[in-house]
Amino acid sequence: MGFFGDDKADEIEALQQQIRDGETKRKKLAEALATERKRAADLAALIEKYKIETEQARAAVRAARRRQNFSVEKAKRLKTARDKAAQSL
Repeated sequence: MGFFGDDKADEIEALQQQIRDGETKRKKLAEALATERKRAADLAALIEKYKIETEQARAAVRAARRRQNFSVEKAKRLKTARDKAAQSL
C-alpha cells in the first residue's frame, strides 16, 4: 500500500503499455496503408499506360487495314484496266 492508499502504479503502467502497443500497431498500419495506396496508384498509372499502348496498337491496325484495302482496290482497278486493254486488242 502506498502513502495515500492503494498503489495503482502497476495498473497505470499496464494501461500505458497498451497505449504504446496501440500506437505502434497504428503506425505500422498507417505505413502499410500508405504503401498499398502507392502501389494502387502505380498500378493505375500502369493500366493507363497499357490503355494508351492498346489504343495506339488499334490505330496502327486500322491504318494497316486501310492501306491493305486501298491496295486491293488499286489492284482491282489495274486488273480491270488491263482486261479492258486486252479486249480492245
